[in-house]
Amino acid sequence: MKTIDYLEEVRKLTEKKTDYAVAKMIGIPQSKIIAYKKGTTFGEGACEKVAQVLNIPLAAIMADMEAERAKRTTIREAWEKAADTLRNVAAVVLLMVFTVGAAPTEAANFSKPVVNNIHYAQS
Repeated sequence: MKTIDYLEEVRKLTEKKTDYAVAKMIGIPQSKIIAYKKGTTFGEGACEKVAQVLNIPLAAIMADMEAERAKRTTIREAWEKAADTLRNVAAVVLLMVFTVGAAPTEAANFSKPVVNNIHYAQS
């Protein structure tokens, strides 16, 4: 995905109508939105905020930004493949969480003591 695609996703998800509202949501000046529309890519801070808003892996957005900045086709394709892989891994993890019904950290909560109530009867 390109920077402009991410901006559109933020706009749709948050139902923000103006560039100003989207910029405020991401925490950037409105002038940056204009620059993004002209081809500038997100910096680290904007990548973090967009990842939070869209609930997608930060690494996927950062890989997409590197792909967009890449001058050589082979490098761009490598970054695009990395971004796709990261998004797919995140989708699989979400699917597993919804299928199992609990996040892995909740399922493997070892902070609670285990109590064995085994009683033996004498004969």
